[in-house]
Amino acid sequence: MKAVRQTLFFAFCLVVAAQSAFCTNTNLSHDAVRFPVGETLKFTSSWGVIPVAHTEIGSAWTNRNGRQLLRLRYHTGTYSVFYPVYAMEDDAEALTDPVTMLPETFSMTVRRRWGATWTTFATFDYARGICHHVYRHRRSGVTKEQDLPITSGTRDLLSFLYHMRGRLPEPGNTNTYTVVADEGFLDMRVHFTGPDSLQIDGFPKTECLVVAPKANFKGLILDEGKVRMWVSRDPRCIALRLTVDAPLANVYVDLTKVTGPGTDVWVRAAGPPDKP
Repeated sequence: MKAVRQTLFFAFCLVVAAQSAFCTNTNLSHDAVRFPVGETLKFTSSWGVIPVAHTEIGSAWTNRNGRQLLRLRYHTGTYSVFYPVYAMEDDAEALTDPVTMLPETFSMTVRRRWGATWTTFATFDYARGICHHVYRHRRSGVTKEQDLPITSGTRDLLSFLYHMRGRLPEPGNTNTYTVVADEGFLDMRVHFTGPDSLQIDGFPKTECLVVAPKANFKGLILDEGKVRMWVSRDPRCIALRLTVDAPLANVYVDLTKVTGPGTDVWVRAAGPPDKP
């Protein structure tokens, strides 16, 4: 199940990363923002045919010291029936400048069964070219504090993935990316192919871009061909499905609901808002 946890989080990374290879600008006040602020995407992760976790990814405006910033948030957790087997609650947040989509802070908390928790907090100083990065594992007491060298375009995981919306290359390209993640730098190589058609329950059959990544995340090697994701080639650019080959059963991450701005087929197909 450890491998499942790692693949689920990496799945989240790519779900956000591939959402908008062909998106239009829906926020006229900031050219760098190429996604509808206030959008929430919900996914279900299944191990084989068994649903094991839910994920929610969203954006919102926030005010910090009189400045308007973007708050990007991610949450995933196992369903309660699986808590005795593998409890998982992960949260991440980035406060980002909407003009440049550069982060000011990035935080992440990973919680596991039996009290295993580790946290990350990073602050970005572009004038000095430094990201101050602190990683703590509460059970073991391990603390790793470091100043990572960054450039004017270095971003944390969440800010990078949202920045890529509307900026991904055409099919046939293979690109490399380096971002600040939970324990430092994360390197990714991503190959883009397509088009391909896919239909997810509750949504229309859609022509998609296919994304295949390769990365080393916390010691788990994900090879090209082992991970694939389908993202719609339409103005909304929705990530529909991600699959990960695993030793015992494949992992599937499927879109289940889209809420927020807009009245397109994705919002309509998702049905009424959740009850409070």
